[in-house]
Formats: sequence, structure tokens, C-alpha cells
Amino acid sequence: MKIGRLILIAMLGMLSACNKAPQTKEAVKQGVVEHLGKGAGLDLASMEVEVTAVSFAANQAKATVNFRPKSSPEQGMQMNYTLETKGNKWVVLKKAGSNASPHGDATVAPAPTGDMPPGHPPVSPSATPAEPPK
Repeated sequence: MKIGRLILIAMLGMLSACNKAPQTKEAVKQGVVEHLGKGAGLDLASMEVEVTAVSFAANQAKATVNFRPKSSPEQGMQMNYTLETKGNKWVVLKKAGSNASPHGDATVAPAPTGDMPPGHPPVSPSATPAEPPK
């Protein structure tokens, strides 16, 4: 009786291991793309999506993802995501807090440098926005 029980436990352990999300950048990327495809209003076909870093701990992953338009690869943004396994897939977790974005923490790539168009007023990095008229 004990041998049968041990065999059953071993078989269940093997089945649960087969039903775990792969710990790869591509699997995490697929989870992010599926998340963004659910009503985000983004045309993902026009973007390059790249997972640049990922770390795994238990059933969670933390990923840094770069997004760049295919038409302007020098522009883009970087977002951080926390995902968890659901069956054999990675699913993006919602952020805690009312002001948090469910899409991750965004870091916008720096704007291109260069001259402003003729007639444009000077711009300094420490300039503060003008007060609206009263």
C-alpha cells in the first residue's frame, strides 16, 4: 500500500512540474504581449518588444521590457513588469495602489538632442513650466 502511494505522489509531482511556465525570456515576453493585447489599444505589430532582463523567484518573474516603434527605432520606452505563473503561462500582475499602472513602471527613453526649429524659444533642462493665465 505504501509503495502505491509513493508512486502516486511521484507521478503527481512529475505532472505538476510539466505544467509549470518555462523560465525563459521568450515565455515572459509572450505573457507581456498577451497582457497588452487585452484592450490596451496598442498596435503591437508596429513595435519591437524585447525583454532585456528577467529574474525568476518561485512562481514570480520580474522583467524589464523595451518597446520601440519599428518606424523609429531610436525612440521608445522601457517598462518593468512583475509576472506570476498561471498553469504553463506567465501572467502580468496588477500593480497595488490606485495610481499605479497595470502595464508596469514606465521609463521613457531620452528625447533626441539637437537644434530646435528656427524661431523656437530657448529651452533649458531646469526650466519650470509657466504658470497658466489667471
